[in-house]
Amino acid sequence: MISSKRLALSSLSLGIGLVVSGALISHGIQWNHYRARPVRDWTELEIPQLSAKVLLRTQWRDANLKYQFRLLPSSSKTVQEFSSSFQGRSAPSELHLKLYDQEGFEICDIPIYGYSLQQDVDANGQLEGFSANGLAYSCYLDGVNRATQWKLMWRTSS
Repeated sequence: MISSKRLALSSLSLGIGLVVSGALISHGIQWNHYRARPVRDWTELEIPQLSAKVLLRTQWRDANLKYQFRLLPSSSKTVQEFSSSFQGRSAPSELHLKLYDQEGFEICDIPIYGYSLQQDVDANGQLEGFSANGLAYSCYLDGVNRATQWKLMWRTSS
């Protein structure tokens, strides 16, 4: 009789221990996925054809990759060139920020559609640049952690 009580108590203790351990492991995995990571400033890209530079900042937070994108004149001397390069021309209808790993394999594709691309203008109405802020739904934490380089691709409407 004592041995069956002892067996039942041991089984109950083991069951409770497994449930608590499983809950703690699950919570730890979820916490790791949702916790904020440091902001990452990516290498600046130059686009000589547009007299422009491109800036990208990303941060993993709340289980999503958040991004800040800016397309700006290369220097204060090229503001006029930059602005005139978009006159009579539509802004890109679709941009893609692509993240790559060290071997050059694509890890993540962040589409930015024309409707979410904001035109930044100065007090005189002169174009200062374009910007976008958003979430990248197709990116995963493991891939983002392995990304070492990025590129910008764009398509204009015909």
